[in-house]
Amino acid sequence: MSANIETSYKQAQRVLVAGCGDVGTRVALLLRDSGAEVWGLRRSDAPLPAGISLLQADLTDADSLRQLPERIDRVVYLPTPDTRDPLAYRKVFVQGLQNLLQALGKRALQRIVFVSSSAVYGEH
Repeated sequence: MSANIETSYKQAQRVLVAGCGDVGTRVALLLRDSGAEVWGLRRSDAPLPAGISLLQADLTDADSLRQLPERIDRVVYLPTPDTRDPLAYRKVFVQGLQNLLQALGKRALQRIVFVSSSAVYGEH
C-alpha cells in the first residue's frame, strides 16, 4: 500500500471506544497513535488523555447516546457493568449494545470489536 493511501486510510478511521475505562483507554491510545480519530465513551466525566475526545454517556440510557459523532466507522465495545449481577451484565452487554447500534443507525459502521467481561478471571 502506498504511503498516501495508507495515510488517508488511517486518517479516515473514526473509532468509538465504548467503555473507556482502564483497558478502553489503553486501546484508545493505541488507536490514536496509529492515526485514528478516537472518541472514548464513559459514564464519568473524568478526563481522557490528549487526542481522545470524551463522550460522557450511559450505554443503558438510549437518550444519553444522542450526541454521538457522525461517520463512526469502527467501534470497540468493552463496557463494565455497575454491579456484578446477571441483570447488570444483561443491561450493559445486551441492551447497551442494542442502544448503541440503534444510535449509530446506518452510518458508516464497518467493524465492531466486542470484548466480553474480563471479570471471569477474578482479582489476579
